[in-house]
Amino acid sequence: MTVTKIECPNCHGQLDIPEGMKEGFVSCKFCNTKVYIEPYKPNITQNFNIKEVNYNKPGATVRNNSKELNVIAIVAALGILSTAFLFVIILPLLRFRSPGSVSSKESYRTSPKADVMKSFSEKAFSKPLSKITAKDYASLQYLAIRKKKDPSDGVDKWFFSYSTSVDDSGKPVEEHTAYLPGADYLDEEDLQPFTGLVSLSIGSGFRYSYDDDNANDLRCLPNLQFFSTEYSTFGEMERTLLYPEKILGLSGVSFCDESVYSYDDSKAKDITDIYKSFSSLQELSVSVDSDFEPGISVLSYFPNLEYLALRVESGRDEPLDLSPLSSLSSCKSLFINGPYSQSVGNLSVLSGMPQIENLGISNIPNFKDLQFAQNMPKLKSLHLVSLPILSLDGLSNISSLNSLYLDCSNLKNADALSSLTSLQTLGFAYHNYEIPDLHGLSALENAEDYCNDLDKISGMPSLKSLTIHNNAQEYEGDFLRGMNSLSDLVIVGNGIIGEVLPSLGPALRELPSLQKVTFRGTPMDSYQDYSSSLSNLGVKELYFLLEDDSITADKPLLPLSLSKLEDDYTVQVLNLSLAKIQNLDDETRNFYPNAKAYLSHFKALKRLYISGNTLENLDCIEGLTTLEELDISENYISDVSALRNFPNLKKVKLSGNPVVNAEMIPDNIEVVASLD
Repeated sequence: MTVTKIECPNCHGQLDIPEGMKEGFVSCKFCNTKVYIEPYKPNITQNFNIKEVNYNKPGATVRNNSKELNVIAIVAALGILSTAFLFVIILPLLRFRSPGSVSSKESYRTSPKADVMKSFSEKAFSKPLSKITAKDYASLQYLAIRKKKDPSDGVDKWFFSYSTSVDDSGKPVEEHTAYLPGADYLDEEDLQPFTGLVSLSIGSGFRYSYDDDNANDLRCLPNLQFFSTEYSTFGEMERTLLYPEKILGLSGVSFCDESVYSYDDSKAKDITDIYKSFSSLQELSVSVDSDFEPGISVLSYFPNLEYLALRVESGRDEPLDLSPLSSLSSCKSLFINGPYSQSVGNLSVLSGMPQIENLGISNIPNFKDLQFAQNMPKLKSLHLVSLPILSLDGLSNISSLNSLYLDCSNLKNADALSSLTSLQTLGFAYHNYEIPDLHGLSALENAEDYCNDLDKISGMPSLKSLTIHNNAQEYEGDFLRGMNSLSDLVIVGNGIIGEVLPSLGPALRELPSLQKVTFRGTPMDSYQDYSSSLSNLGVKELYFLLEDDSITADKPLLPLSLSKLEDDYTVQVLNLSLAKIQNLDDETRNFYPNAKAYLSHFKALKRLYISGNTLENLDCIEGLTTLEELDISENYISDVSALRNFPNLKKVKLSGNPVVNAEMIPDNIEVVASLD
């Protein structure tokens, strides 16, 4: 019997059933849906009236009853047709399994298919893909993947963060990272081999693929407790995750109108039941659609929330009512990002949340008063952005507050800052208001500010980390003197809005704890000599980076006199990717002609980044025999035989070069996709 005319359940096109096929998958040539055809094998029971037995008797014959045989044939044919029909109709619906069910092991990927995922796996497990076992994949407990700009060359790549263990909050222990080039999109199914994951975070570059037999969900991850995605609904999450009731942290979902969610035509589930299935949630990052009438009243389904990040979409007919926040008695961390152009209702609810320890409020046009903070005796961290507040008086003398960030352009009175004696971290965005003297904040260790406020923090001995943004004026480096605890300094500028002057160098050399200096963009005057600021500072790490991640960001510029440089015996990590070296001796302003002279002064260098510097050969690193790790990616280097001259070299990143003799690289040097 041959079945030749069956419709695809997805597009209703006619399926081509090969002649003689009795069982197996058939692909729809129109939409690639796979349909499984299986014949029905009926268990037929019939009663026969035996009148005579001729068994083992000579000359015995069997009576041929043609009518009975015809009946059996008809029944069998009908069985085959009906079963084939059922498989065509039902099989696609089996994609939507009920919560808690897991597809057969064969339906999930056991190894990734995308090249970038293969490269990541080989890096993470330090073995070729063919040698990676299921046990290896299952050993990862933490994995985060998203598109991100690689700081070494400024190119957008896939950023991987991974670990074999996590803490109680799902954060990685002994985190490792990698930047790898790859396709614009990845299939979510490529995550299925990592069956031991406890915490998984994926960016917007992931999608489902229906071009193969694999199950399109993550129900093969039975240990998952923390999941972060983008632009998903609770209904989609319940279908995707095996045990919603075990999820402790969920990010990237929305409250929206999905009142009924069905797995197939015969099953329907009310959205409230789906919310209830996530009742164990302790951490939630969620957006509220403008047309979702219940607003945040549905938060009552999550009584165990300790962390809530709430994004309010614009376009609501009525202000979103915040009063349901009062039911979150366990919530210690609350972050609300408003619709910017619309008010929200019942802001006074914050005064009744004394348990809050970490609070962030942004983009709420009717948020004008900070007095509620006086009713938060446990408040430790406060982040205020784009709010029309005029005064910080509501924060006066809050002894519990140890971290504060301000980005509020309407602010006029910041005097209360001097009363926050427990502050350890303080940051400002660009501002025009005056800030008070901060020398009385003896606990302050980390600060971010603009150069016009330097007199308020100059010489503070408690500071350990400092970021300075240039702003419309030149300034000396003398403000650093006396910062004897400072270990990490970042200076940011674009060469137009003011520069730090060459006196920076001598001041840096007087800081006994300084370990790391970073210059972002072009914070130095390109016509002055900064030789004393760019070598022999006594630091271990020296970075020259893009000003920011924007496509118009200034590339790093090093203005100096090469003839005045001193030898450096302390810098072990140097990043010069995309940088230009302006030699004031002969007014040349590019990397290649001046790089060798500059690099020759670094006598203890172990890791060097010179990606994207239009290098055609490796002459500039000649003599750097202490090198252990080297990034020369995104250049024009074809001959890498010179790498044989570096006895301590262990890792090299070569991608983006027209290399013709890679076989010349010694076996003890590992070619890597990224340097940690």
